[in-house]
Amino acid sequence: RRRQRDLPWRATADPYAISKLIGQKAANVMGQFRFEGPVHVIARGEVDYNGWARNNLEAFVEGEKMGYEWFLAERGSFRVKAIGPNLLFTDVEAHAYHGAFSGRGSFYAVDEPTNTQYDVQVSMNDIDFNSLLASMQPQKPAKYEGKLAAVVEVAGIMGKGRGDTATGDGQISIKGGQLFRVPLLGGLSQILSAIYPGLSFMTQTDFRSTFGIADRKFHSEDVYLEGDIMSISGKGDYAFDGGLDFTVQVIPLRAGAYLDLWDLKTV
Repeated sequence: RRRQRDLPWRATADPYAISKLIGQKAANVMGQFRFEGPVHVIARGEVDYNGWARNNLEAFVEGEKMGYEWFLAERGSFRVKAIGPNLLFTDVEAHAYHGAFSGRGSFYAVDEPTNTQYDVQVSMNDIDFNSLLASMQPQKPAKYEGKLAAVVEVAGIMGKGRGDTATGDGQISIKGGQLFRVPLLGGLSQILSAIYPGLSFMTQTDFRSTFGIADRKFHSEDVYLEGDIMSISGKGDYAFDGGLDFTVQVIPLRAGAYLDLWDLKTV
């Protein structure tokens, strides 16, 4: 066990390299995160070299180009406390995709990679929607535009193929977008573009919705897409694999009052 009773331990070395000195379990956890820029760590406490049971450590981390999987922040900081095999992240602040992120997260039983439970809350504000989607789906470049704000809380078990364990809820809004380009509502964009040529490229739209997360899908009862040519409201499910089952109502805002209903399903 490493003890630091009086003075904090400071480092600017690669966090993954340091974690390997602590032990392979620590390296397995740290290896899931991205550290591609300079990082500064201040820590105090005890690290159990023989396992995780006696960990008692607090640390402050700040740096540039830090992230997890597809997410990469330009700069950010957070506090983390390790008590036994559990990790608690607080005061998470990050600047990414021209906007701001904040949040907190708890990870339990991190010494068991196949059974690590998480409970995470994230807030986003003034995020460039196009930059965010480009990071999530680099193989599908597109121009969506708009500023995104959202609050999401989700819990589950980490690991590939464990999406069925995710549960939570949230809300999202996008201002000033060109959202008819987004394939969220399946073939509806193509149908409406045939009626209104240039719809996908010219229409400025605002989007808002609340949603729940369960059974590998997002469910919403109040999807609203409002633009200068028409508005759309809907409810339904959007699955993690891209499938959807939505009922939507389309209300054109020109040439009189006209109402129609569409049932959209994809596999």
